[in-house]
Amino acid sequence: MYKVEVEVEVEVEVEVNWNINKPIEQLVTKGERMTNIDEGKKFRGMADAFIAEANKLKKIENPGMVGASFLYAAARFNIFLMAASSSSADEFASIKEDSLNALMAEFKKMLEDHFENYNENFNELMGK
Repeated sequence: MYKVEVEVEVEVEVEVNWNINKPIEQLVTKGERMTNIDEGKKFRGMADAFIAEANKLKKIENPGMVGASFLYAAARFNIFLMAASSSSADEFASIKEDSLNALMAEFKKMLEDHFENYNENFNELMGK
C-alpha cells in the first residue's frame, strides 16, 4: 500500500487530437490554442509534476520499479488517447502500427535528447 498525497487541479474538458504526424507536445490541447512558448512551458511543467511524484516514490520504493511503473502508466494513458480519438474498434485497430511507430520514435528521440544532455552536463546534473 502506497500513501502518496497529491494535490492536482484538473479540468475535465479535454480535446483529444490524436494525429501521428504531430509532435507529442501538440497531441492534446485544452480550449483555445496557446502560443508555442506557453505550450512548451505547460508541457514541461506537466512532465516536471510527474517526475516530482516519481522522485517521492523512489524514496520509499526501488527506483527501477518506479521507472517501470512510470513507463507502464505512459503506455496505458497513450493507448487511452488513441482509443478516445477513434470512432470504432475497427478504426482503433487500423491505427495501431502507425501510432505505435510514431510513439516509439518520439520516445527514442526524447531518450536521445536527455542522454545527450546528461552526457554533456553529467557532473553538474549528478552533483559531482
